[in-house]
Amino acid sequence: MLSLYISPLKFDNKKKEVQIGCEKIEWKKPIVVFLFTAATCGVLFTIIINFDLGAARDWDVTSVFFLPLIFLSIFLVKEVLLLNKKILFSLLSISIVWGSLWIVLNSSEEKSFQRFLSLESTSLMSPRTRGFYYDELASYFRNKNDFQKVVDYDLKYAEILPLHARICASLSDAYEHLGQKEKQLRALWKVALADSENADHWVNIGQCYFALEKIDSAKIMTQRAVQIDSTNATANFNLGLIQLNIERDCDGAASSFTNTILKNPKNLEALKYLTV
Repeated sequence: MLSLYISPLKFDNKKKEVQIGCEKIEWKKPIVVFLFTAATCGVLFTIIINFDLGAARDWDVTSVFFLPLIFLSIFLVKEVLLLNKKILFSLLSISIVWGSLWIVLNSSEEKSFQRFLSLESTSLMSPRTRGFYYDELASYFRNKNDFQKVVDYDLKYAEILPLHARICASLSDAYEHLGQKEKQLRALWKVALADSENADHWVNIGQCYFALEKIDSAKIMTQRAVQIDSTNATANFNLGLIQLNIERDCDGAASSFTNTILKNPKNLEALKYLTV
């Protein structure tokens, strides 16, 4: 449709002008040079950026680099399209039709979701893209509290990235909601082995062992968390509970609860045990 109204672009090297349709833009004007340069740099940056570094979901940040392109578009509309009513009308019509179709197609969550599910059978997705696809589905079902579906899609994602700590953590959380403690424990171990210097991972393993009534293993994992981070309030508190209620080691428990309060003075339970 636009080709009916736009004549070929012409460049006059002597006058340093670009002619679009019947309008001319002086390309050596500072504002034109700045907008074209900034827009080009922004587009190139967005193309070459490595989202594996952690920006895969940070489009609210990377979209900033498209701002020059937006301003360039506004400038071109002001300089050219407002003086060519046919082009302006065509663009507005296309935008209205496109926006209306988007609203109609997405007005039903169920229909929209079924269309999204249909993408799973396509062979066009790369392994990395398919992983993000499974991750989005797992997040969707987590919000719906359908944790069996979360497990199903996290496992599919894990086939692509077997030892990804975040996937294993998501599986652990889903198994916990499903009451499948043994599977939760295996997932927690994968998380801990992927980041062994994080005390919280060993705290979680200790709590899972405790729920399985494997007290010795629970104590070993909790002590390991304390060795990694002696100021970890949860690790010290859990260790104190084991020492007090299981081993009847009052002195050891008092030391653990004291360390808990030093790190977290608002822990009233630890304070209560100290005063008993």
